[in-house]
Amino acid sequence: MSRTTFLVIASVMTVAAAAVRLNNALSFPVLGGYDAFAHFTYIWFVATTGRIPLADQGWEFFQPPLYYELMALIWRLAGSLDAEVRLRIGTVLIALAGLIPAATAFVIVRLRFPSDRLVQLLAAGSMLFLPMQLYSAGFVGNENLTAILGNLALLALVWTLREETTAHAATLGVMLGLAMLTKFTAIVVVAGSIATIALRGIVRRDFAGAAGTVAIVVVAMLAVCGGYYARNVREFGTPFQLSRTHLFLKRVEDSQLQGRRELLEYLLFDPGIIYRPQWPRGLSLNSPRPPYGGYSAMRESIPTGIYANTWFDGFGGFVLTPVTHSEASRRAGQLLLLLALVPTSIMLLGIAVSLQNLWRRGWDDTAVAMLTTLAAMAAVVVHGTRSVPTQAAVKATYLLLVGSAFAYMFAVGFVFVGARSRRLQHAAASACAALALTSAIVFAHGRFMPDDWFVEGFENAIVQNMYGVLHYAGGDRAIAQKKFEAAAARGHHLGYENLAALAFESGKLDAAQYFLRTAALRQPGQSTGTAAQREEAILSTQAEYANSIAVFDFAGGDLDGAREELERSRRYDRSIPESAYNLGIVHLIEASREPAGQARSDSLRRADEELAASASLDPGFADAVAMRGVVLALQGDCRAASALLSRAQPANGVPGAERLPDRSYPVETGPGDLNAAGLLRRRKIETLPAELSPAEQFRRCEAIRDRPAAT
Repeated sequence: MSRTTFLVIASVMTVAAAAVRLNNALSFPVLGGYDAFAHFTYIWFVATTGRIPLADQGWEFFQPPLYYELMALIWRLAGSLDAEVRLRIGTVLIALAGLIPAATAFVIVRLRFPSDRLVQLLAAGSMLFLPMQLYSAGFVGNENLTAILGNLALLALVWTLREETTAHAATLGVMLGLAMLTKFTAIVVVAGSIATIALRGIVRRDFAGAAGTVAIVVVAMLAVCGGYYARNVREFGTPFQLSRTHLFLKRVEDSQLQGRRELLEYLLFDPGIIYRPQWPRGLSLNSPRPPYGGYSAMRESIPTGIYANTWFDGFGGFVLTPVTHSEASRRAGQLLLLLALVPTSIMLLGIAVSLQNLWRRGWDDTAVAMLTTLAAMAAVVVHGTRSVPTQAAVKATYLLLVGSAFAYMFAVGFVFVGARSRRLQHAAASACAALALTSAIVFAHGRFMPDDWFVEGFENAIVQNMYGVLHYAGGDRAIAQKKFEAAAARGHHLGYENLAALAFESGKLDAAQYFLRTAALRQPGQSTGTAAQREEAILSTQAEYANSIAVFDFAGGDLDGAREELERSRRYDRSIPESAYNLGIVHLIEASREPAGQARSDSLRRADEELAASASLDPGFADAVAMRGVVLALQGDCRAASALLSRAQPANGVPGAERLPDRSYPVETGPGDLNAAGLLRRRKIETLPAELSPAEQFRRCEAIRDRPAAT
């Protein structure tokens, strides 16, 4: 192949791949990707608070923060734009940067095969037109940024092995640190890098040199990401804290299809996936296993799921109309999965050839680097799928961060085939070209394949409410209200709940009461999860609703009604700090209206008990700490009152206040559960008489302390 031909083909490939990515990032539903609403909630939280949440506070809040900080920066800078546009800006930038893994694959393969332009093109093309690369380009989430940084780290590893300098090792460490600051799974590139450098030192008996390089890599990596993981260790005792034990996520995952994780599930492959391109065949991801029909380890094997989602939308319904609803999708899946047997087989052949060459010829830097990285990736897949047995967790996008390693193994296998049969090699190249063209056509969202599925999906009440929350976060209350009204018109309790929130913000207390009481009536029948989880979710949600109704009552001057609702809230669920806080405030106001005597003392005591309970439930709830100080001041214990008031945050008007821990619940956004996406659900009473303000009571106690003693 001439240099001119090579450049023309490479340019056409790059432009076509960029066009598909751009199309998808601009046209795919902005909250349509895997767990997109939960990812958005993280972005919203960072943009709103300027803080990184704790891992157990929300659905995706366990993820490292780099992606979310970048997206939050764009969200703030583009504050005058529509909420969906603000998310799309970041998605478009990362989608176009998604060409970088193709570039790293090209460079790594070119270093190994400098004169074989065909294999260089195919290696780059394997990343440019890989279906999961294309269909995920429009997703909100950290996978694509992880892929970019992970593949750059692999390239940095190759350069470090070629020339083991301090600068190269430090660059590798920085890239690993950035990848680890984006997603936990980047640990596979860290493991591959350190293992390769250490093994090379052992083979060469250069222990000191290898140890020095590893030290530079680790120090540079920790300088970038160490602070985040140190915080996890400090808060949870482990650097890799997840959120799956919490109800907001557990009740969703437990209601999904569960798989077995035994040996056969990792060794078998179901060829029937090519005829019926749905994984697992004949089963729904979003419901428990039906009582009829037998279990098949082959049908539900992990390699089959990964294969189906690498080369097609095997789950169905995420980026294409499910094959059960569309003949076009079924035929496209059959063609893609059939053609994909060629590059997959060549890649597996490349792994075998690389292992054989190491056995026969000895050490090879690049081969060992790629093999150790792929081995680490396989270990993480096994660990991850065993830890999370839901079939919906078998997402091939996890593999994107080591795409260059797969491309390298494909190149090795392709060259091996060519050395034995040029005709067979050319046939394989033709199959790969047909696969790339088919992939570009099928996964150019909305261009060639029917997308009625997504248009109809927008009418879903949960989706309408989800987009309403998005626009509310973006400051567009008018669009948010229309979305919530559409959700409520379909009977969805969250639509009513969020209409209540908007009504309350507008001072329409009667409407707020009506909407929220309607939501409370509908919520029990719409709860999800196991029976025990549904009961827990119902009680917790009803407690939150009763707390909000009490706030509405209080705003309308109905102190008795507020107290009754708060007592009901506390009976339903005693773990909500806001309901204890609000009940304490009600008792405090009742005490302030009583003359000195037993009734006043009793009300202050009850206020102190509730506020103490609130502060105990959430030590970061500064208002609970401060208002308990107010109670103690009114009880005459100014020393104890001043100690608490001085701990409250500066926002309470107390000078010299120290910073309390962050709230344990993300009150600004909620935990990212689309099935519980209510606005500012955990409300607190905001308006208090001036004489009950923490600042006023602090000044009063200071005046008493400074008063000259009587002679």
